[in-house]
Order: sequence, then C-alpha cells, then structure tokens
Amino acid sequence: MISVVIPTPDDDPVLVETLAALVAGIAEGVLRDAVIVGSPSSRIDDMAEAAGTARVLCEGSWSDRVKAGAAAARAEHCFVIGAGLVPLGSWTTALSDGISQLRDPDEAG
Repeated sequence: MISVVIPTPDDDPVLVETLAALVAGIAEGVLRDAVIVGSPSSRIDDMAEAAGTARVLCEGSWSDRVKAGAAAARAEHCFVIGAGLVPLGSWTTALSDGISQLRDPDEAG
C-alpha cells in the first residue's frame, strides 16, 4: 500500500479536489492513508478531519513539508501530490504497477 503526502503552502481551497480524487485509490486498496502538510490553518484542519487524513504542521520549504509528511506516513512508499492537482485516468493502476517494479534498495548499485 501507498501513503499520499500532500504538501500545501497555504490555506488552499482546491485541496478538496485533490482529496476527492484520492477516494478511488482508497476504494481500490492502493492507498493506505493521506497526510496533509502545511502551515496552520483551521480550514485545512477541517478538511483533513472531514477526509480522515492525518495533519502535520510544517512551516518550512516544499522539501521540508515532504519529509515531514513522509515521516508521518504509515505505508512504506509515498506518493507526493500538490494541493489542487487531480490525477486522471487509471492512475491507481499506474501507481501500484510503478511501486511493484521498484527494486529492493539493498540491490541498488
């Protein structure tokens, strides 16, 4: 399974569109959980609670937010997507196929 990390730089209302798109991945058993990472925001807190996602507060750069989200994720692999982005088509299949093709890190050159 895969965790989704959603770094959001601000109080972005389009986050709800991204969260809605993730429902398919959860229903298909590809996604385990989602983590929304960003600055304090009561609106984002409300969206996270309504969607059943984890919420991590982080004021740093994009990479700081990604690292903080990955640390809070429950799955071994993470899919990072920006707030407002909506994956289309059979993205859940492509994502799970891509993960299954990863080599064992111990075998990497």
